[in-house]
Amino acid sequence: MTQDLGWAAGIIDGEGCITVGRKRTKDSVLGWRYALLIDVTNTSRVMLLRLRMMFGGTISVERRSLTGKAFWQWRLYGRGAQGALAILEPYLIAKRAQAQIALRYPVGPNSRYRSYTCPVSQAVCYLALKRLNNGALVYTL
Repeated sequence: MTQDLGWAAGIIDGEGCITVGRKRTKDSVLGWRYALLIDVTNTSRVMLLRLRMMFGGTISVERRSLTGKAFWQWRLYGRGAQGALAILEPYLIAKRAQAQIALRYPVGPNSRYRSYTCPVSQAVCYLALKRLNNGALVYTL
């Protein structure tokens, strides 16, 4: 089992992204809805199926390259993402700081998106992860 967790952490460290995406909305206090997510995109569907088997989440085809090869995307949101990160955090190297911020993210009752009680805390986590992810806004939902 430890070997599997080390493998999964290595995949997330090397191929993945831990972030908070945001989507503009009119029904939120700050005008944005936020979602904690782990994302891994790769051409190996089998690898992503293993991640889904271990932690849940969804897999979809993101796009096809000029050669016609499919890029698969595994995503895990909210409480599911926090559960996976709680298990993987000791094994992460490159993404440990992102995981530590994500573990403090205020996930609401709807596990994918918003906690209406803490929109400011969600925005703070979004900005902290944006800074750690080289200043790039990685996802707009």
